[in-house]
Amino acid sequence: MRNFTLNIPTTTKLREAEIRAELAAVGLVWRDAKRLAPDWFGSALESGSGFLEAKLFLAKNFGLRLDQNGKLQRSSAVPTKFKTRANIDISEVVSAQHMAASCARTVASSFDTPVSAFGLLPDALRSKAFNLTNRPWFDFEVLVNLSWSLGVPVLYLPNIPAAGKKMDGLVTFVLGRPVVVLTRKSHPDWLLFILAHELGHIAMGHLEASEGASILDEKISDDADYDVQEKEANEFAVSVLTPGGRKLRLQQLMSANKFSQLALSYGREHGISPGHVILNASKHTTVNGKSIWPLGIKALGMLPDDARSRPAEIVCKEATNKYLDLSKISDDSLEFLEKLDVI
Repeated sequence: MRNFTLNIPTTTKLREAEIRAELAAVGLVWRDAKRLAPDWFGSALESGSGFLEAKLFLAKNFGLRLDQNGKLQRSSAVPTKFKTRANIDISEVVSAQHMAASCARTVASSFDTPVSAFGLLPDALRSKAFNLTNRPWFDFEVLVNLSWSLGVPVLYLPNIPAAGKKMDGLVTFVLGRPVVVLTRKSHPDWLLFILAHELGHIAMGHLEASEGASILDEKISDDADYDVQEKEANEFAVSVLTPGGRKLRLQQLMSANKFSQLALSYGREHGISPGHVILNASKHTTVNGKSIWPLGIKALGMLPDDARSRPAEIVCKEATNKYLDLSKISDDSLEFLEKLDVI
């Protein structure tokens, strides 16, 4: 255990108050963080040594460090490319980034499949995806499992206890491999695009191959033009999901039910997830200058069950349990990942 110069509060209540204040200072919410703490955490605050052990747990699992005075601080700076809109303060997403990277490191420590995602062309990735499905298209679940098979874990962390903004997605390089973290609460077919986008960053060499290096995508849309790498990752994603990277448009306005049926037949014919057909067409179709997103969202809900991917939390949790060697993870970290619904 490291040596610290500690001024330990004298009561459990004061110790908890100190942790709460230190977490708030780095943008983490104590109420949510406490929910993720191990069962022994509360009793640990009853003693000085337990208080330090509790802080060490938080530092390890929340992407923090203890300074020489035993205070919780953000980890040392790592090379991160923040892909944010002009009006977003980077400090708003840093807390979520550090915790996501910490979870990624824990998962990578128990996964040993060699990485084969570097340099993949969109057509090659699309072909590999179709090898994993018997349907005429592939969905989010297929791409998640393909990513793991290529040596790139995919984690879904929509409930990171950060006070600031979350990001749509993050790819980080830890323990010799890239790991994708998705945090947006959304429909699996929108997460399908985000995952393909992050795989594009990896395949195209945007991610620096050094420990802790990250690309954080605060907001992903398929028309981003504020950053060359974002545009390249978007083009990669669209080319993976649609033959030739097509931008789809409705030729005429129709009911939501007809839209969903059209997406189903078009997706079957062209090898595109029907949900992505709807989202793609909704993005690029306007009527009298107005967006048709409300129609698209309604049409998504009308797709038959066999044309939908299962919920992201189920898909990603099953994949994590399938591919990880959980025996290599400490009991405390296992409990932490369980409470985050990672495993």
